Amino acid sequence: MINHTKHLYGGSIACRIPPSFQDLSDLLPVPDHQEVFIHYRSGVEKHTNPVALETSDYLLSFEILEYEETEDDETRARYLFHELACWNEAAHSTIITHETSKAPGSVGVEKCKAVLLVGTMDVTKDRRVPQEVMRRLSVFLYVLRLREYQCDILVSYNFPLDDTDIECDTQLEMFKDITHSIQIIDDKLFIHRPL
Repeated sequence: MINHTKHLYGGSIACRIPPSFQDLSDLLPVPDHQEVFIHYRSGVEKHTNPVALETSDYLLSFEILEYEETEDDETRARYLFHELACWNEAAHSTIITHETSKAPGSVGVEKCKAVLLVGTMDVTKDRRVPQEVMRRLSVFLYVLRLREYQCDILVSYNFPLDDTDIECDTQLEMFKDITHSIQIIDDKLFIHRPL
């Protein structure tokens, strides 16, 4: 798979993202601290309905968060996973595995740590529909801890486990390729970021 370089946050961050991901901001307003992409697989209709877009099962997102000094790297990743589960109103969530490592040199920040976490969440596609059937999502989180700039970059990706055409290992490798290609081009993004 050939990934295309995407420039995020006005060009301050670059990373390689597969061309099958569409920038959600082309269709809907997205908060300034987020970059969100929707993945359309072959044979899946590209929705123009805002509700369908907001509840898409194939979401890749980037978010800049305030750094928490009181939390170690693993605790921070676990907290963000559980926070995401609450936001999604997940009926059940499980952390399967996590690993902490030194961030790739491409990031451009020395002594930077990163945490990769893999888990699952049971959620409804449309929370406004009573008795909506639960779907199990595989959730990947990557937390890039930028202590130097007092912020974290959170990258998350989720997709449905009940889609038999999806290979979890393949998706994880794709996610690692994305996160390992993150490059900070202009650190003014963090220096002038309002808290």
